[in-house]
Amino acid sequence: MNSSDIARIRLQTQQIANPQFSSPKDLVGWMGAVQAQDYRMVKWALGVRLPGSNLETIEDAIKDGDIIRTHLLRPTWHIVAANDIRWILDLTAPRIQTATRSRHKQLGITKEVVARSNRAIEEALTDGNHLSRKELVTALEDAGFENKDNMASHLLLQAELDGVICSGATKGRDYTYALMDERVPDVPKLSREESLAKLARTYFRSHGPATLDDFVWWSGLTLTDSRKALEMIKPDFQSEAVESREYWFSESSVNTADAEKSAFLIPAYDEFLISYKSRNVAISENIEKKAISNNGIFRPVIVVGGQVVGIWKRSVQKTKVTIETEFFDKPSLDIREQVEESAGEFARFLVRETVEVTHHWK
Repeated sequence: MNSSDIARIRLQTQQIANPQFSSPKDLVGWMGAVQAQDYRMVKWALGVRLPGSNLETIEDAIKDGDIIRTHLLRPTWHIVAANDIRWILDLTAPRIQTATRSRHKQLGITKEVVARSNRAIEEALTDGNHLSRKELVTALEDAGFENKDNMASHLLLQAELDGVICSGATKGRDYTYALMDERVPDVPKLSREESLAKLARTYFRSHGPATLDDFVWWSGLTLTDSRKALEMIKPDFQSEAVESREYWFSESSVNTADAEKSAFLIPAYDEFLISYKSRNVAISENIEKKAISNNGIFRPVIVVGGQVVGIWKRSVQKTKVTIETEFFDKPSLDIREQVEESAGEFARFLVRETVEVTHHWK
């Protein structure tokens, strides 16, 4: 196994090449969690892994509560399967809350303030009342909470970490909040050791080959907890050293059949890049800054054979999608045709009738 092999295998374990799932719930359950701060792009992150799906497929899964958008792991926005959200929160929320303690002290956010805020949020959302962020912030202000120094964001994050709220159905173009107890089934609690093992197993199965450092980065767990989690699952996984790093993976999760195509339009902040601490197996150091800015903005990328070869942007009109590519080197005709095929899939996902693709290269 070499670096290029690792990148190609990840295309398959991450369900981009040779995808195996047909529903958003099953796909997200396989992935564990999908980073989702770009609400529009994360829908394509699921769509590119679900052949034949469209925007309505994803919207329905969100509306029905099959998949949930909330803050967990590092933390940032993630989409997670409804059956997984409680145990992942139980495992990762305490570390996030420790990290926010200093800022909460500066803002005067005490346990009593959080309790009052959570009560006000529950009252605003009870009986299936899904509110946009703006509407929920207004409800907090009406309850006497001044949104000074962006305090409302901290109170909403705390309510998510406390398991009070999660995402609701989309309202127009806005995401909404809903009460978790009204959206998410109650499931048997896992012990901490069970949760550690389950999170590690899920990550290395769906993101492997990956290193311990990659898992630490993705999960937000301490190095000690991450090592413990990996030790518990090692008997079920294989490892191989590549360029002084030890990569762990499940052989049974790798489909060794050749993918039907090798070129893909991958959305911004996609798990294919963002879920690893080191990304050098998929993107060379000399072009990384073209795809990932210094302040951590991940652009939509063109991936060929597991390697990032360019970036792309889109413009969506009522009936048409316009795709503009920027390759880092001149692509072959075959690659351009595969990218155009991916652009057509993107247009069909957005339920647009036509797609226009313009290629550029240095």
